[in-house]
Amino acid sequence: MSDPRAAGRALFWRDRDPGRYRCPGCGRGRDEVQSFHVHHLDGNKENNRPSNLVALCESCHPGGEHDLDVDDPRLRPPS
Repeated sequence: MSDPRAAGRALFWRDRDPGRYRCPGCGRGRDEVQSFHVHHLDGNKENNRPSNLVALCESCHPGGEHDLDVDDPRLRPPS
């Protein structure tokens, strides 16, 4: 069975340079983190609209995904 998140990851990184990308949660770049996780803002892993995707570093992703003290407009679902 394929990973349903793979399409979202591919779409997010298609037009971005991972080497220049910075985490919107903390501002760290690729050389400062182990990895980026593509997060679906509305929690629906099948909703791969570009406005619903954000890549967070491994430290910020749990907060964005699990609502752990994150009050950042960049991590809110699109309206």
